[in-house]
Amino acid sequence: MGYLNNLLRKVKQMDIPDIAATAVAESEEAYADLQRQQFLHGLDSQGNPIGQYKQQAYADYKWGKNQLAGYGQVDLKNEGSFYDRITASVVGDAIVVESTDGKAAEIDEKYNADGQLWGLHGEFRKQMAEEIKPALYNEIRKATGLR
Repeated sequence: MGYLNNLLRKVKQMDIPDIAATAVAESEEAYADLQRQQFLHGLDSQGNPIGQYKQQAYADYKWGKNQLAGYGQVDLKNEGSFYDRITASVVGDAIVVESTDGKAAEIDEKYNADGQLWGLHGEFRKQMAEEIKPALYNEIRKATGLR
């Protein structure tokens, strides 16, 4: 009975937000990769299309490069530098996702006016949950002493 009481005490003492933040921090690159994939599909954090191209010739050009977003749908990728510089980091109890590319401010101004551009939605969020499970389990094991 002493083992179970000790385990219960450790569980009650766990700092769940800290454990979760640590697990997510260990998976920051996976989060950034999933953000890139979501953008390739032309979706914002709410699962809505990022936008549509105004010029048919440019829509045709982009369709030839990426069909995942759908014809005429914005995917925020041309040369790739914006994508290459997407980062995710845990800051307090939030995940901050951004690109450090020089075009980031212009892209945010054009496509993030409603604050819905960055963040994962739907299947991409589910994939992230799967990604952090091992780190989360590991942090819980450390906190409780379970093996």
